[in-house]
Amino acid sequence: MNIGWTQVAREIHGQQQGSKLWSMSGSGWMWLLCIIVAIFLSKIFFMQVITGGVSMVWSEGNRLEVRRIIAARGVIEGRGGEILARNSVAGVDNFFREYPENDLFVHALGVVGRISEDELQKCGDASCDANMIIGKNGLEKYYQEVLSGVDGEEIVEVDAKGEAQRSVAKRDAVAGKTVRTNLDVGLGREIMKILSERETEKKTRIKAAVVVSKVDTGQVLALVSWPAYNNNVFNGGDKEALSSLLSDEEYKPMFNRVSGGAYPPGSVFKLVTLMAGLETGVIDRDTRVMDTGEIKIGQYRYGSWNFDQNGRTEGEMDVVKGLARSNDIFFYKVGEWLGEERLISWSRKMGLGEKTELDISGELAGAVPDPLERERRSGERWFLGNTYHLSIGQGDLLATPLQINRVTAGVISGKKCQFMIVGQGGECSDLNTGVENRKLILEGMKAVCRSGGTAFEFFDSTTQVACKTGTAQQGGEKAMPHAWISVLIPSLGKGDEIEAYEQGLVVTVLVEEAGEGSYEAAPIARKILDYVVNL
Repeated sequence: MNIGWTQVAREIHGQQQGSKLWSMSGSGWMWLLCIIVAIFLSKIFFMQVITGGVSMVWSEGNRLEVRRIIAARGVIEGRGGEILARNSVAGVDNFFREYPENDLFVHALGVVGRISEDELQKCGDASCDANMIIGKNGLEKYYQEVLSGVDGEEIVEVDAKGEAQRSVAKRDAVAGKTVRTNLDVGLGREIMKILSERETEKKTRIKAAVVVSKVDTGQVLALVSWPAYNNNVFNGGDKEALSSLLSDEEYKPMFNRVSGGAYPPGSVFKLVTLMAGLETGVIDRDTRVMDTGEIKIGQYRYGSWNFDQNGRTEGEMDVVKGLARSNDIFFYKVGEWLGEERLISWSRKMGLGEKTELDISGELAGAVPDPLERERRSGERWFLGNTYHLSIGQGDLLATPLQINRVTAGVISGKKCQFMIVGQGGECSDLNTGVENRKLILEGMKAVCRSGGTAFEFFDSTTQVACKTGTAQQGGEKAMPHAWISVLIPSLGKGDEIEAYEQGLVVTVLVEEAGEGSYEAAPIARKILDYVVNL
């Protein structure tokens, strides 16, 4: 900022040229004189009181500049106080964000960068300027106002070379606040290790998503999208690594699969079909369905996975055995008895087709089919076969791993909670489901993880978990299916009644285009369980 008589003259000239009210009458000249005197006195006051009479050195070429003092950005911490994001430099000229854990929780943390022109135009804060460093995604973006602090200013006397001579006045910056997350660093590291070892075991790269949350609150303890990447690469040190990251179109390390990827859920969705059937009264504990291996409607055939793979039928199915064996014939019939309207309604009630409102950007709502919209869009009517597909989590249904994690929690807790990485959890709404129905589903989920169920990786576990596997067809006949599993871990030391699971954890694992959930997702979840119970 340059302050001198030239500026005073310009302001007077601007007052004269811009006004439409002046005349050359005596009163007009009097008003003009008053304005000149007021401007003159204000400049004298600034020079004498604020700047301490620095006008004495202006003749030697010195001037005053207002320099911005960048506020130190707030630290992001793990649940135990571990530093996940901090500042390596916070000063007048440069700003670097450092992520000490490198690629851990990278998709949750996000990155910072210089404000774009579009972001600058949308910024409603008067303090925004083209040199601002802001959160671009993740927690860095969601909690921008908390982390950013308030910049300060300093009036500095500089010489003709622009070098500071002395400080005239200063307003200190106010540092941003610390954000403490629910993210468990030890758990996150273990999940990363498990996924890395899985790649070594399979001798190929994998694409996966893992989310761990608390059943009763929606607090997110771990959010891992794989492959991950090192956030520090954006600090400009390793251009080759940055180029490699940005050009990886096959595995897309920057893609957040946990909340930003929508996939057919396959058999993990059967939890919704079962809850809908029990709550509407179309089935109960005594319901029986004979596994015929397949159902034929005209020229169309709908088979059971075990019959199609092994040529086997499994006899009479009830709720517990139907869930334990993930028997498609049982769920086709439950879907048929429900009808598409009630099945779709319960899908939405359990939280599918809407965001969990996780406190990071980029979350998808997934998709729940709408028969009327389908007909308007494509001209195709909804048939019973579409209901069959929906009842086993196929067709036009899409869900994120985060949503499946919430659904799994909801069928046991009877609540639908907003997921939060920061804070004690979001608001929870009551699903108004009967406790006896929830207990019956829990019994079936326990059976999935016991001998005779589909999750054989858990048969020898000393902790009685409850789970549901899923194998979701996608793409063409030759495309590998997505592998799913969602596991309820009871609060340790509180028995295996429903209350223990309501206070426990839910772990959801997705492995893209990998094969069956029992073979590909379950081994990952089992190792996570072993880590949790041995803490």
